Amino acid sequence: GKNPSSGAVPLWSYMLFVGFHLPTWLYTSLHHLKDKAMKIPAATEVEPGWWVGGRYAAGLGRTWGGVIDMTCEFPEGCIKSTEAYLLVPCWDGVPPTPEALE
Repeated sequence: GKNPSSGAVPLWSYMLFVGFHLPTWLYTSLHHLKDKAMKIPAATEVEPGWWVGGRYAAGLGRTWGGVIDMTCEFPEGCIKSTEAYLLVPCWDGVPPTPEALE
């Protein structure tokens, strides 16, 4: 699976699960274009200094104090601009346990 220190998805996963990755990437890319057209930000500051963002938050060009990556299907785009990285892979609709976030 996904590398817990770099956030990279291995090439074998893309090759073996192309039927999953391709439509997922396509849907997410199209959804991102729609969000940009509607001026919906890729990340939102919910409290001073606390941001909640999605797959395309790396495009904001910010330096992040920390990133909690809860995807299992996408590489982490903010890995080079974050001071701390935690991978907690989850499927959509299945939140992590509090223990997994500690």
